[in-house]
Amino acid sequence: MACSKQLQRESKTGAWSAIFPTEQVTEQQSTLFVKKLLAVAVSNITYLRTIFPEHAFGDRCLEDLNLKILRDDSSCPGACQVIQWVKGCFDALDKKYLRMIIVGIYEDANDPNTIVESYSFKFSYSKSGNGTVEIFRNGDSLATAHSTAETRKATIKLLRTIVVLTQTLKPLPDEVLMTMKLLYYDDVTPPDYQPPGFQDTDACEFLFKQEPMNIKIGDVATPFHIVQLRVKTDASQFELKEEGHCIVHQNQELTPIVQAAKNSKLPVMLEEEEGPKDHVTSTANGTAVEPVGAAEMEDPPVCCPCGCNEDDGLMVLCACCNSWQHAVCFGLLTESVVPSEHICDKCSDGDHRCTDPFLQYLSPVAIQATCLWRRTLLACTEVTRLLTGNLANRLGITIDVARGLMTRLEREGLIKTASKGKRLGKQINKDSVDEAMKKYFNRNNTDIKPQDLTQESVDDITQHTSRIDLYCHPVKRVRSLVDETAEFELSSSQDVSIQENSHKLKRRKASVASKSIVV
Repeated sequence: MACSKQLQRESKTGAWSAIFPTEQVTEQQSTLFVKKLLAVAVSNITYLRTIFPEHAFGDRCLEDLNLKILRDDSSCPGACQVIQWVKGCFDALDKKYLRMIIVGIYEDANDPNTIVESYSFKFSYSKSGNGTVEIFRNGDSLATAHSTAETRKATIKLLRTIVVLTQTLKPLPDEVLMTMKLLYYDDVTPPDYQPPGFQDTDACEFLFKQEPMNIKIGDVATPFHIVQLRVKTDASQFELKEEGHCIVHQNQELTPIVQAAKNSKLPVMLEEEEGPKDHVTSTANGTAVEPVGAAEMEDPPVCCPCGCNEDDGLMVLCACCNSWQHAVCFGLLTESVVPSEHICDKCSDGDHRCTDPFLQYLSPVAIQATCLWRRTLLACTEVTRLLTGNLANRLGITIDVARGLMTRLEREGLIKTASKGKRLGKQINKDSVDEAMKKYFNRNNTDIKPQDLTQESVDDITQHTSRIDLYCHPVKRVRSLVDETAEFELSSSQDVSIQENSHKLKRRKASVASKSIVV
């Protein structure tokens, strides 16, 4: 009788083994699991976002989840094309070349790099296979898989979040197109490699029509792989929900005004955030790029004068203290201008000159304010609208500090209140931002002097931070404006996934689907 009830329960809810491998104890089993997870996730995203008609999908059931799987049916050419894309991804997965998949939805057939929504899958590989995988970056554990049960639990949670999130999103425009981009681990991927159905592209980044929100869907780990899924969509569909874990101590010495958000980043390329990345190292012998493709490798610590000690875009390594800093904080925007030997502000002395000599004239709080201002300007180049809360999360700072930065942006004419869609944030004046970038990033500019940043221009940033010690994590959750009961975890990498990497190297290998799909 008990056996009969168990069979009935499995028949009703759907057995795990009907969709995924029962175990992932070997690398072959793990790879098969990742492929099936990718296929199931892409299928359900295309179904729930009404990309293809009902007849293009077959039904599956996993526990209490009703899932859809794309059929390789010639009656729906678009669905067949997506299946071929996914099979091409399988080839890159087998070779351990694949670092990220980005599914992009766009409106203008002549501008496929400006999208309205994206779904990013990030992949990490491990050779340990000891049944327990723990991956760290900057001392923080990114993910751990202790058993098949943990993998199963994380998988169901990820699929459930896809369903809940997509039900709260506004419908896609009537006429949109879908494309797919692949990014690779450049240290192991042959330059001429192209998976079936893809072609080489120089545009490894996506831009958004509106300021996006980066939502964490879930992370799934096996002894050999980690898969992370993030969704970027119009931020106006959500409201930020602050976590109440803040301890403020008054009358203390000045301490960093920003928090170590696990992985702060720039809007749209692929959060690394959460995955292995390359760094630019300045050495006496020249600039070198260090690829990090293995999960077990650990980086030197991040210790940046801006106070946010997390990876974010182009990073440079100090030749003296062997710690990473954001290149932008030292006025460096591309790898080509990174000096052969980088010296941070703390290591600058008579024998070692700071990479940005301008910083040596400033007080510690002014250095921090200057670096935050530079990061703010760079963030303004990536979006068309800017919200205070999103800026705070992007830079890993408190709301009060973000307000000060927004005030300065407005005072200098870099942002303004939009005539329409005020909920989307302040409108960015791109021409003014370009001029500001030339001013504050021109290391030969004699017009800008230390007092320009140490007096009233810094007041808006420092007035909320002087002599206050903040132990505060940035906003971590958002609430849907459609369904107030639906809350989602905010990805620690609000940058971007793609743009963040675009500042890292002169050239990254990327592929794009040979043909887009008209939805």
